[in-house]
Amino acid sequence: MHLSALERVFTRHFLPATLGSLAIAWVTLGAIVYTGGDLDDLSQLVDSAFKVAAVIVGTSWALNRYFTARTDVLQLRVEPTVDTVGQPAERLLVCRLDIVNTGRSLTPTFREWLEIEAASRNAEAVTYMPIFRWPEQGDHRTAPIEPGSWSAISIAVPLPLEVNVVRIYLELDFADGTGWTWHRHFTTERTQNAKQDT
Repeated sequence: MHLSALERVFTRHFLPATLGSLAIAWVTLGAIVYTGGDLDDLSQLVDSAFKVAAVIVGTSWALNRYFTARTDVLQLRVEPTVDTVGQPAERLLVCRLDIVNTGRSLTPTFREWLEIEAASRNAEAVTYMPIFRWPEQGDHRTAPIEPGSWSAISIAVPLPLEVNVVRIYLELDFADGTGWTWHRHFTTERTQNAKQDT
């Protein structure tokens, strides 16, 4: 089974997965007794069934704790604050992105860049036009983030009058070769603060 599927089973579906494993094991034991297998009598079946249950429940719980409290995987969250300020003809998009390390280990060093695009509808499709990139070329090197701490990006961008929706795209490339991306749409028709859920 693929690791991400195993993680999903023993975190989001812990109880059904555990009960399902027990049912399969007990049915198998019952079939062995019914067909005259190695188990001689009912007492041996009961003993084996409880031992199997202990092993399955213990293993399931260990997997659940590993996947929900593991320290070997990046656990990040972006908390955006996006405001539109100024007169209609001289609007500024002011945004701050806090990249929060919600995990229990120090992140590797990383390089980051972001792009802001104007979103508009064209016939039946949504199209995007780049209006800002930071940095202008390449990427920005950033120090590791401590557990429970954050790294912030704060920028102000001139906003064309006709732009009512923007998409902010953020990409992180870590020194260990892994990558992480985040993106979200924001309306620019009114001043707002927004936070991204975990």
